Amino acid sequence: MPQNVKKLIVNADDFGRSPGVNAGTLEAHARGIVTAATVMVLETSAARGIRAAAERAPRMSLGLHFAVTGGGRPAAAARAVPTLAPDGRFPRRLEDLPP
Repeated sequence: MPQNVKKLIVNADDFGRSPGVNAGTLEAHARGIVTAATVMVLETSAARGIRAAAERAPRMSLGLHFAVTGGGRPAAAARAVPTLAPDGRFPRRLEDLPP
């Protein structure tokens, strides 16, 4: 790419969170604005969204949406991260973490 040409990457956040987020992201990619998306791999619509992206948007880059908090289920067993996931879930706020 020549030095004077700039490339804009528009990343859609929260891919995989819901069927609606997936559909909106894929539509925005088809219309030419979204070039990448970060996938919330532990959400219920993630696998379906990844398959849809592979079929309908193979040029859209997918990355990992890394979230430490947010109330979602942890990627590791709660006993493996007891201070990060009390009661098996990540707290939504920093103030909710144990001292």
